Amino acid sequence: MSDNNRPIETIRDGRYKASVWSNEGENGPYLSVKFAKTYTDASGKAQDTQTFSDSDLLQVAEVARETYRVTRDLRQELRAEYGQAQTRNQAPPTEDRAAPNKSQGDADTGYQRQPRGRTRSYAR
Repeated sequence: MSDNNRPIETIRDGRYKASVWSNEGENGPYLSVKFAKTYTDASGKAQDTQTFSDSDLLQVAEVARETYRVTRDLRQELRAEYGQAQTRNQAPPTEDRAAPNKSQGDADTGYQRQPRGRTRSYAR
């Protein structure tokens, strides 16, 4: 996963979340996503599971839809950064990247981009 072992984005809807990771491959950077559901175990400790029941699937699908929107923008940014680094004959930047200056959002969901590496929720 990423160099600092932290997702660059986490999209959350209640107990459901998607963590977006930036990776380096032979052909440049790429993104991967891990979906999870948070629950409380018998001792009261919060745990994550990657197993979902059939009744979870609609909410997982909604988180996946929002995650697609986020990763689409991230993918464009990563490609641009990688292309600029290749032009300068340097390795692509690996530090945490800040969100663009302009506000990016989605009028349908009310979702707003925030600085990367943070957990955020969206309103449906």
